[in-house]
Amino acid sequence: MTQLPWHNYDGESADDLFALSTTHRTDSLVVAFETALARKADSLGVAALTQPELDVLAIEALEREVNNGGYGQFFVNSSNEFAATVVEALRRIGCPSTASITQRAIDALPTGIPLMPESLTAAMEKDDPSRDKRLEECDQAYLDAREDIATALLQYLIKERASIKLLA
Repeated sequence: MTQLPWHNYDGESADDLFALSTTHRTDSLVVAFETALARKADSLGVAALTQPELDVLAIEALEREVNNGGYGQFFVNSSNEFAATVVEALRRIGCPSTASITQRAIDALPTGIPLMPESLTAAMEKDDPSRDKRLEECDQAYLDAREDIATALLQYLIKERASIKLLA
């Protein structure tokens, strides 16, 4: 089986990226959308993003952090800004197993903690072996789930393409 090439984002429009879906790796296109949407958020502010655009940023932040250092890393890095929205984003794209695992990771945090960056960082700085064990179990479940998040996310973007506007 031939491996499709990786695409590096270079300012293309959403339509240009969608057109590459048969000739380039799905994960590379999802990363390209994330890059473009992060630029849009930096330029216009997060409030200028549509729900599907925010979903891309939340899900890709989760993917990057959990695959690199686990849920603990997701909760302490700037990605934690998406902690309150990522479970619903995963459900919207059709990844119920990953949504459930992510909810279990959130539930491993202290009861009643606001899912805000400062609160999450402070909670994760406290020594809590029980929490850490539960998060490690979620890390493993995430890796074992094998939901094709990139494909689900690209299909969701294609379905929601009218809501995806990249900067020119």
